[in-house]
Amino acid sequence: LGSLERLRELDEMDASRAGLDPPRATVLLHTDAGVRQFRVGSEVPASETVIVSVDDEDPIVVSNSFWGSLSHEPGDWRSKDLYLGDREDIESVTLQTPTTRVRLARRGEAFWIEDPLVDRADRDRVRDLLGSILGLRVDSFVDEPERSLADFGLEPPVSNLEVSARDGQQLLSLDWGRPVPEGEGRFFARVDGQVFETSARLAEPMDVSPEEWRSRDLTTFETHEIDSVRVLDSQGELMLQRAGADWKRNGEQISFTAVSALLYSLVDAKASGFQGSGEAGVEAEGRAEPELEITLSGADREETLTLGAATGEVVPARSSAREVILLVAPDVVEQIQQRLEAVRAAAPIGSEGFSEKIVESGDPAGQDLALLDRLDASD
Repeated sequence: LGSLERLRELDEMDASRAGLDPPRATVLLHTDAGVRQFRVGSEVPASETVIVSVDDEDPIVVSNSFWGSLSHEPGDWRSKDLYLGDREDIESVTLQTPTTRVRLARRGEAFWIEDPLVDRADRDRVRDLLGSILGLRVDSFVDEPERSLADFGLEPPVSNLEVSARDGQQLLSLDWGRPVPEGEGRFFARVDGQVFETSARLAEPMDVSPEEWRSRDLTTFETHEIDSVRVLDSQGELMLQRAGADWKRNGEQISFTAVSALLYSLVDAKASGFQGSGEAGVEAEGRAEPELEITLSGADREETLTLGAATGEVVPARSSAREVILLVAPDVVEQIQQRLEAVRAAAPIGSEGFSEKIVESGDPAGQDLALLDRLDASD
């Protein structure tokens, strides 16, 4: 309405002929200056215009672009978006079923499980959960249910999701119910007493156990956050330091290709399980003398990874950022060690340019990783 322009004035046309007596529709605009009346009359033949009148002034011709909005059914005006905030507003998410309660809370850029156990949460699961919350929409409203709330799985609810902000303010409280019969992936749900159907992908995360929320990542770092690496093993100490887009090994510049491959093997490494989850042969304490110790620094924090000797088909590993003992497959550790050896064996480089450094590597995958790391480092 605010963008309409007068296309033509009809000074000598009476209200009846203009279709304004009675009008097809009347809009009352409540403004700071008072209430204004906007009446809609006849369409102009063979055009995309319509005759209107504002506050009983002479009829004018305007575009009919607004008519689609005025002709909506009352229910069409209802918002179908259920979460109206931003991702950054979400400080904690609580998922609860009759038998399980999991609380996830933000710590810096990452989310941690804070109840019923304390550990870093799986980043992929959290990302998918937050994406489902941000995209939460109503497929259709259930205004006059023919069945009871118990039939919908909402009294009591099958599960409940609560989203809170940093100050503790509740941003969303959602009751999750049963699948809609023949609903093709839709579920009944309720917010603020309103029952609706939704195809939001929340059924799976609502039913995830606390153990399944635990991160299996060996390190809490992302590749671009790492500025230095300190390695201790049977061959002694090795220091790696980021120098702009390049790296130095014990003070001498080397190809960033080998270092990038090592960093990605650390960041991509995942545990197959956790100590105490039924794996035979793993020492309860998991504190044997480490065979490999790697300290990562950057982003104003530090994390030390310790990897022990293989026990059966797993290698016990620890991160100083977490309390849990991770159980890593031997082939994962072997890849880390191979890339560590490649770093030790890399020849020092002089002032060769970027192209020469890429060409000197015979590993296409390593070249790709190196390029990604260089882009990360240069922001």
